Amino acid sequence: MLYSMADGSSYVSPDSSFIALSGDLDHARRRELRALLRPANGARSVTLDFSRVTYMDAGALGCFIALRKALPAGGKVRVIHAPLRVTRLFQLVGLDAAFGLSPDAKPSPVGANDAPCNLECPAAG
Repeated sequence: MLYSMADGSSYVSPDSSFIALSGDLDHARRRELRALLRPANGARSVTLDFSRVTYMDAGALGCFIALRKALPAGGKVRVIHAPLRVTRLFQLVGLDAAFGLSPDAKPSPVGANDAPCNLECPAAG
C-alpha cells in the first residue's frame, strides 16, 4: 500500500520510502522526527532528502540510526543532498558510508536544490 503526502514530497511503501526533510533537526524535535520516520520502518530501502535541512545534531542522528536498525536484513538508508555541516556530522561519527554518503561526494549547500519540498517537522514548543 502506498502512502502519499499531499505535496508529493514523500512516500512510504513496504519496499521503498522517500522522505524529504527540512529545517533544524535537533534534540528538541526528535519526537516529531521519530513520528515522521516511523512509517518507513521495515522498508527495504529508505531515501532521506536533506536538501532543505539547515541544522542537525546528535539527537536527530539517533533517530536515523534507529530507523536503520528497524530495517530488515539487507535494508538500506541513503541520505541525499546533505549540506556540508550535516555530511561532516555523519563523517565525524563514522556513519557516512552506512548512510550512503561517499567520502568523495561533494555535499550540497543548504537550499541548493530548488525542487519543491514542503514537508517539515513541526516546531517544538
